[in-house]
Amino acid sequence: MQVVAPVVKHDKVIPASAIVKAVLSVTGPRGAAEHKILRGTGIFISDLKPELLVSPAQLLTLFTNAQNYANGPDIAFQIGKSMATAHLTGTWHGVGSCHNVLDALQMITRFRWHFCPLMSVSIYAGKGRRVLAFQDPFGCGKLWPFVTQLYGAFFVSLFRYWLGQRLACNFRFNFSRPRHVHEYEAHLGFRLAFDQPMLSIQLEMRELKRAFPKRDAFYRHALLTHLQENAAVCVSLLDVVREQIASRPGCTLSSLASQLNYSPATLKRKLKDHQTTFSELNDQVRRQQAIYLLSVQKLNNEQSALQMAFTDLPNFRRAVKRWTGHTPSELREV
Repeated sequence: MQVVAPVVKHDKVIPASAIVKAVLSVTGPRGAAEHKILRGTGIFISDLKPELLVSPAQLLTLFTNAQNYANGPDIAFQIGKSMATAHLTGTWHGVGSCHNVLDALQMITRFRWHFCPLMSVSIYAGKGRRVLAFQDPFGCGKLWPFVTQLYGAFFVSLFRYWLGQRLACNFRFNFSRPRHVHEYEAHLGFRLAFDQPMLSIQLEMRELKRAFPKRDAFYRHALLTHLQENAAVCVSLLDVVREQIASRPGCTLSSLASQLNYSPATLKRKLKDHQTTFSELNDQVRRQQAIYLLSVQKLNNEQSALQMAFTDLPNFRRAVKRWTGHTPSELREV
């Protein structure tokens, strides 16, 4: 299996032929010429072959062009839908052979790089549900809502294709209610909440256990073997930093730079290229931990503070409020 890690913005490791074709098929009828959509990406029509690999930076430029040159507030949603229908590739199609929704989600998460490379995905177990938490692995910045719209529509359309009907899932967005909220409702359904502490999709166990009509144990095994042998196992630099902060108490920029064979200055520069800093990532990790313990696990303050190595409850409450904008009791109600 090919291993490429950590991946930074300009590493060409993302299989993107279907994504590019979906973008062009949606933006063309909206009046955007191909040369405008591909401008600055380093991608040419002659490159659109199954083996095409692009960098995160190239994809982000492609999405920026789509947003700037194609008309309509639904562009990202339509691209995601097109990826899951008109441009559904063999691998994406093959996940429909999984046993049920949870099995498919676990495969998608395991091979996230192939299915949703511009989103980091973690599955958390809650009481009678699962929470899919998403984070930005490449510093998408202002494009983050566009990316969430695209992959949200892709997710909904893909599971509707596999199940024959829409999956009942709850979307929680960590940004304000958008001006064109009707587009979210049309493409993602009405189970929406904005200004949430964490970007996530929540699914009840009854939905997760829904069996796929075309489940096929033999085909699933063949697909899993193919992915294990051929799919690149990649981890973005930001995900590496987050994982190290979470798993190593007292992790510092200098110690992490040494572990990655970077100088501290080089690591700072690479993080700046991803529009973030070590301090910001540290706060992201701590925020995610607090949300998981309080909102998903529903632990009390004492239990949560202990797991996060706080010895003083007032300090814990103040830190949670600073990280999330919510008090611990408010998070337990989310």
